Amino acid sequence: MILTLWPCGDRRGPFWRVARDYGDNPDLAFAQRIVDARKVVFSKTLQNTKWAGTELARRPLVEEVDALKAESGRDLIAFGGAGFASALVANDLVDEYQFYVNPVPLREGLSIFEERGIDSSLELREAEGYACGIVVIRYNPPGREGKEGMKRVLHGGYRAAQPTSPFPAGHVFEIGFAPFTPRITIRSERELTVEIIAGDNIGFSDTVEYETVAVRDDLVILSWQEHNGSTIVHVLDLSSRNANTAVTPGKGGFMRLTGRIEVKSDA
Repeated sequence: MILTLWPCGDRRGPFWRVARDYGDNPDLAFAQRIVDARKVVFSKTLQNTKWAGTELARRPLVEEVDALKAESGRDLIAFGGAGFASALVANDLVDEYQFYVNPVPLREGLSIFEERGIDSSLELREAEGYACGIVVIRYNPPGREGKEGMKRVLHGGYRAAQPTSPFPAGHVFEIGFAPFTPRITIRSERELTVEIIAGDNIGFSDTVEYETVAVRDDLVILSWQEHNGSTIVHVLDLSSRNANTAVTPGKGGFMRLTGRIEVKSDA
């Protein structure tokens, strides 16, 4: 039995009608799983719900969640906004955190840990990167190791978020995006030069310090901040030669680009 805590009530119901109307679309398979799952809704305004498989929580948050945990079956999954998540955290109801890290740099946002009045340290359980650029990191609160109770070493032998540079000095590669092509030259373990060699702003060049996390041997997250204030994050899939890039200009805004990697030289 999968228990899904959803704090948004029937407002989500119409969205999941896509499971009925587009059930043969593999990209929407997740919608059908949510429709089929048991859903417990925490709401201060709803008196009833018409969404199939949905029940309203009638007891206070802690009492309700403790009762759900005591039932037999599979794990509970909590979906919701920062306010709902913060309430779970503040009441020490979370046994495992799963952070989905997207290659999209944000300047500000809401914290779910502001009201946590207990030990806020977390213990790494597992981390894994995916070809789309997302890295999933799982943590347990202290003393709750979960079923596996281990720190998994990632593919290729790199531990989660351990900074390392897989590129030797002199390594050159180009990323072909639709509007332009930058050339990136590794100067040292922590310094690179980026040049625009096609498209607009040809001739632009900047040498910066960079950070690299080798998620596995063929998947690398390369990030730096140019001197003009722009923040660049590349997720490089070296096996498929695909690049997913997020650019946050210094003056605001955001761009997400997809391109192809061409290795020019290996030192």
